[in-house]
Amino acid sequence: QQLIDELQPKLDQLLTQPDDEYDVGNFIILVLENYWHQSAKNPKQAEQWLKHHQQNILNYLSKPDATVLSASDQQRHHILYSEMYALLNMPQHAMQALQQRLPSDVEAESPAEIQTNKNLNKIRESAEFIQWFKQYSVDYQHYKQQHPEICQSSNTLQPDKTAHVPVMANAQQPHEI
Repeated sequence: QQLIDELQPKLDQLLTQPDDEYDVGNFIILVLENYWHQSAKNPKQAEQWLKHHQQNILNYLSKPDATVLSASDQQRHHILYSEMYALLNMPQHAMQALQQRLPSDVEAESPAEIQTNKNLNKIRESAEFIQWFKQYSVDYQHYKQQHPEICQSSNTLQPDKTAHVPVMANAQQPHEI
């Protein structure tokens, strides 16, 4: 609760006055965490908050990144964008981002983690998600068999959390607000 209270003014500022220097991934994390915190108290209010700020969120998501992203940062963005678009109930955009997620990436989530990721709940039952998930699961298992040393260390992500995605090193850390 204390962390949410500390981060709320920064999120409010970013929603009304986007900061070109603030990392989009960190912004998504703030939005997701705020939404789920509100949802735990009052799901209807959380949905209203999300709908009220949807255009501002989309504006922020569409801003060009000021830096060239490394491969791991690209994967981080695919993960976060897929979760944000799914939460906004924009399945086509969410699926475009999901299809960019590589099961061979060090940050790749296991199929079990994807199945329990609550940010994907709104698209989980769609035929496109089910088809993608089946293929991702096969690809993930194949890669895991080929490279067990990598996959064993990459499954430290926590399902049901959004903050498991690492904050970019060159971005302002949320706790530094």
